[in-house]
Amino acid sequence: MEQLSVGIVGCGRIAQAHLQALRNVPELRLAAVCDMNKSAARQAAAEFAAPRAFTDYRRMIEELRLDAAIVCTPPVTHPAVVVELLQHGIHVLCEKPLATSSDEAQRMSEAARQAERLLVMASKFRFVEDIVAAKKLLDAGSLGQAVLLTLNFCHPVAMNGRWNADPLISGGGVLMDNGPHVADLARFLCGPITHVQAQCARRAQSLAVEDTVHLCFRNANEILVSADLSWSAPASGDTYLAVSGTGGALCVGWSQSRYRLAGDKEWLKLGNGYDKNAAFVRQLTHFAACARGAVSSAGVLQDALASVRVIEAAYHSMASKCWETVFEV
Repeated sequence: MEQLSVGIVGCGRIAQAHLQALRNVPELRLAAVCDMNKSAARQAAAEFAAPRAFTDYRRMIEELRLDAAIVCTPPVTHPAVVVELLQHGIHVLCEKPLATSSDEAQRMSEAARQAERLLVMASKFRFVEDIVAAKKLLDAGSLGQAVLLTLNFCHPVAMNGRWNADPLISGGGVLMDNGPHVADLARFLCGPITHVQAQCARRAQSLAVEDTVHLCFRNANEILVSADLSWSAPASGDTYLAVSGTGGALCVGWSQSRYRLAGDKEWLKLGNGYDKNAAFVRQLTHFAACARGAVSSAGVLQDALASVRVIEAAYHSMASKCWETVFEV
């Protein structure tokens, strides 16, 4: 099987996770890395044995024959970078958020359609083994009818001086940063989100963006979803996903996952917790299979666009202090 040549655009923190995972994805071959910071590009190339290092992704496109690219640049740059890659016939896996507005996301989607190339938003939690196991339980009806789903992505991080907290670069705060994860997980497990309400807590850090947000989702299957996101408040426990159904409950955690059927006293093991590298390996393997046409890519772009629309509606809700409708096109 001939490998797909892949380039990395952006060599920051999240790119390191993709580069580590690539070592275990034989379907993909690292051809080059690119970062406007020459030192970062050269360091990544040396550490991960990339044949070439660039400071301009346009030059990388011109000089190399890439099959695919992984975009790990700041959010406001995604539309321009992704569209140009697609127009050169390159399949793209773009880090979340896909875009900071639905208009930009739609432009990216149209570029993918015209180029007949794959555009996928990085959604690592869909590929966490315990999340996959949880979805199987829910789809099989093992927990009865799902009623409540709770997500928690709270972890204190000093954000002063980081680009993630600069709205001109990131497009927003913790909602833009971690919101795509909860929106995508809620959609993956419960179905399309129809309405969203978002509330912002007082800022515990001196930032130009929100650092703590509470979200409520309504969806087509009438499951109530709530989510807490924070760069300032710690989580109350190990669990980041909890589901309650008429026939049982499950908890997915960072170090272990379990479930219990209604009437039972004992919890049963669901999984061993969060393995970041394994999730990235599965994500990249799936991306490669979709790019080759070995598995269907139906719905992956729709999922990405839906994530953008949910977060956009959530920001409108924070401003209006009302429930906002999420329109899917």
